[in-house]
Amino acid sequence: MRSLRARLGLGLASGLLVVFILQWLVVTLAIRHIAEAFVASRLEHDADTIVAALQTATPMQSLLEDPRLAGVFHQPYSGHYFRITIGDRVVRSRSLWDQDLAVDRAPSGAQLRIQQPGPQNQSLLVLVRGVLLKEQEATLAVAEDLTPLRSELQRFNLQYAIVSGGALAVLLLIQQFALWLGLRPLMRIRAELDEVKDGAREQLSERVPHEMQSFVRELNAALATLRERLVRSRRALGNLAHALKTPLTLLSDLSSDKRLGRWPDIRRPMQTHTQSIANLIDRELKRARLAGAATGAAALDVQGLIDELVTTITAIHREKAVAVQREAPRGRIVFRADREDMLELLGNVIDNAFKWAHAAVRLNLAINDSLRITVEDDGPGCDAARLRQIGRRGVRLDETVPGHGLGLAIAHDIALSYRGQLAFDRSPSLGGLRVVITLPKYN
Repeated sequence: MRSLRARLGLGLASGLLVVFILQWLVVTLAIRHIAEAFVASRLEHDADTIVAALQTATPMQSLLEDPRLAGVFHQPYSGHYFRITIGDRVVRSRSLWDQDLAVDRAPSGAQLRIQQPGPQNQSLLVLVRGVLLKEQEATLAVAEDLTPLRSELQRFNLQYAIVSGGALAVLLLIQQFALWLGLRPLMRIRAELDEVKDGAREQLSERVPHEMQSFVRELNAALATLRERLVRSRRALGNLAHALKTPLTLLSDLSSDKRLGRWPDIRRPMQTHTQSIANLIDRELKRARLAGAATGAAALDVQGLIDELVTTITAIHREKAVAVQREAPRGRIVFRADREDMLELLGNVIDNAFKWAHAAVRLNLAINDSLRITVEDDGPGCDAARLRQIGRRGVRLDETVPGHGLGLAIAHDIALSYRGQLAFDRSPSLGGLRVVITLPKYN
């Protein structure tokens, strides 16, 4: 789970759920205990009444006619019962009808509570008490049916569960709102980072909670350092290149001096090396302008950029009747990159295809997890050995492939700066060189 909001929400929701379940269990068990304790106290009151009646009942059977006994003891299966055992004699309430209570004898002074099934599947709470009647030990059992009470408790538990569930839902909504409110600074930082990537801003706002101020300040310092280093390196490389151009121009003029015509062995190598140095300086100046996959890149319309380049390059090579075939998915293909980098990368590859094409150039665009641009021509291409050589990372293409290499070294560097790659092989349909540019997405 990569979302901080989801992780916090799940943790807090789990905690709330556990708390609500525990309090529901505690409340229901407490209510059940209180209700059963109330029934037990009523049984003790009934037992006291029956014991008082026994003291005056002679014979014992006359106890059943005692007016102090409640009417529920006379109604069959009323849920209120008693049973008295003195020696071998047993007296049962008329409410038991033809049933009996299975209780053991209890010594005088002892009292206990038990639960057992009763008539018609009733669930009985039975109070068993040992008493001394006229110097004889007796066992009195008074019982009450708990079924109505438990039905009410179940209804209460259900209602309480519904109320608790509603309260839990409300608390979860409040929790989600509190999380959203608490994580707003993070969401704002995320939006500002997207603006930094788009080049719409250079720094993050430092109006954030105290816990995040150090992080934002360090990130702003890193962004500032990155920009300063990029500007400094570009300026230093540009100054070096321009400083070298002055003596290089003098050397070039010197190599063209007619007085060196008498020494062609000296003049020719001087001109060759001077031109090589000039080309190297131009290439490094172009590399110094590359931004790479750094912050501040805008979203580019790749198809529009390619249309622009094809129009320009077709005009440059107007002496050739080159037909351009394009294959691309419908809709705009948007890719986040520096515009100058993409112009340099695609311009070099497409221009190279036009230079070597006889009559056809094919462009194919595709985008999924990465941007894939394929450029093919129907030119002479390269043999397998040369293709394997130029496909190796780190090889300078303009040095390994004469004729095909002008600008491809820069294109290779740009692809690497975006953590992408250039692949070279023979076009299966056109027969010339096929260049496949693969750039991962940074959106």
